[in-house]
Amino acid sequence: MSQEDIDSIERQIQRLKNRKATVLAKDADAERRRRTRQNIIIGAWVQRHQPDMIEIIKSTLTRPQDISAFQASQPRAKAMSVDIILPSDDEYSGDHDA
Repeated sequence: MSQEDIDSIERQIQRLKNRKATVLAKDADAERRRRTRQNIIIGAWVQRHQPDMIEIIKSTLTRPQDISAFQASQPRAKAMSVDIILPSDDEYSGDHDA
């Protein structure tokens, strides 16, 4: 078997490894999306049918980001618009007679 044949086989192996990694990543992503959707559905069901469970769950949380997810949302500051008046191009044309 020549070096060319070996190199060709090595390239083919690398392509297959890359393809396998892509397939596994897609599968993992699909599973993550499915699981996230399940969690949303379960959470909505608990909120609707077992609202007292929410307080029990909140009392067990320890991570700050989890606790903040259950705190009342703060109203956002209203966006402010500002009008800016820019000088016209004529004012910068080089005609500066003073």
